[in-house]
Amino acid sequence: MTSKSNPAMAFLKAAIGARTEGASDRLMIEDVMPSQAALERATQVIRAPKSSDIQRTAEKIAKDQVLDPLEQMILEAIIIPDKRPAIDVINGAYAVTHPLWTHLETDVQIRSRIEAVIPSVGRIELPGNDLVPYAGSGFVVGESLLMTNRHVAAVFAGGPGDLSFQPGAAAGVDFLRERPADGGDGGSVLLSVKEVVMIHPYWDMALLRVDGLDEDRPPLTLSLLAPDQLTDREVALIGYPAFDPRNNAEVQDRVFGGTYNVKRLMPGVITGSGRTASFGKQVPSIKHDASTLGGASGSCVVDTEVGDIIALHFGGQYLRSNFGVPSSDLAKDGRIIDAGVAFSAAPVRSSGDWDRWWNEIQPASPPQSSGSSPPAKVCDAPVDKCGVETVAATAGRALRSVTVRVEFSE
Repeated sequence: MTSKSNPAMAFLKAAIGARTEGASDRLMIEDVMPSQAALERATQVIRAPKSSDIQRTAEKIAKDQVLDPLEQMILEAIIIPDKRPAIDVINGAYAVTHPLWTHLETDVQIRSRIEAVIPSVGRIELPGNDLVPYAGSGFVVGESLLMTNRHVAAVFAGGPGDLSFQPGAAAGVDFLRERPADGGDGGSVLLSVKEVVMIHPYWDMALLRVDGLDEDRPPLTLSLLAPDQLTDREVALIGYPAFDPRNNAEVQDRVFGGTYNVKRLMPGVITGSGRTASFGKQVPSIKHDASTLGGASGSCVVDTEVGDIIALHFGGQYLRSNFGVPSSDLAKDGRIIDAGVAFSAAPVRSSGDWDRWWNEIQPASPPQSSGSSPPAKVCDAPVDKCGVETVAATAGRALRSVTVRVEFSE
């Protein structure tokens, strides 16, 4: 029985890693970060899933139906477990023990480039939402401007053409949340997401307006180098990977040291470029092999040779490849330029596939922001003790925002 005639069984093979020799099934998953409590409730089921659960999940994905929490967790990407570590960030710095990557610490120039980026990367919080306490990662790209993924912003905002916050929803950005050096909670610096500036209709990218950004968290500059100029370039992702019971727990614990939901440095190499499934379309992407998990969505991909951002990480295929939105492609869209995103040189506007998608939602006019998040205060305590006054978004609404694309071929 072929994958084309039975896509549910093909998904089953992909979900549990039981690919047969020569199989060409292609599973594309865009990150989602379930809460720790939800993970704990589902872990035993996920590690020994019933075939009926996986069959049902596959059928619902094929029909683009809403998944419940268990189904979502049955479904990112560690590529080369023994060669792509996750490195702790502590007090804005890091130490490397993996023998293949010690130069990231010992080379003073590389270390200074990476450590200059670290303060400008934050975790996108959902204050008051017990089921999904944070949605992913993001990084400063302009004055009061943060870049993340479209599918991250969709947890609390509408979407392309509707930039308002969902009823009762709020969002903040915590620029600390590091692994504690002394057994504490890792600290917190929570700033409010004031408005959604852009949810891109073509790329898996969104821009958020954040209150309180200052010189301690400067904008990062996006590179204009095209993906074909970057193959084999060493990179470092910075973001907040979370434990994912859909993948092998032993492998995750080995790579991430059993600690999740904190800021990590994840080194890797650019492995090429191509077109990748995203929101119902095939878009250009840059490929890398750093170790990531759900929650790392929205991480910046740092060029260690220069210090610029060469991509916005948005998803992966377990043990195969990770994908990012190339910064050089973002630099061609005049709407992104006009929004105030910082580039390493003067970007050149051009037309492209994205224009058609913009025209479908807002003919002949740039995106307009609407709605705002209730204010959050700068806070040095854990997020749940910061006293942010908000009504949590419903769990169902948050879960419906997750985007999953599954493709099958002969």
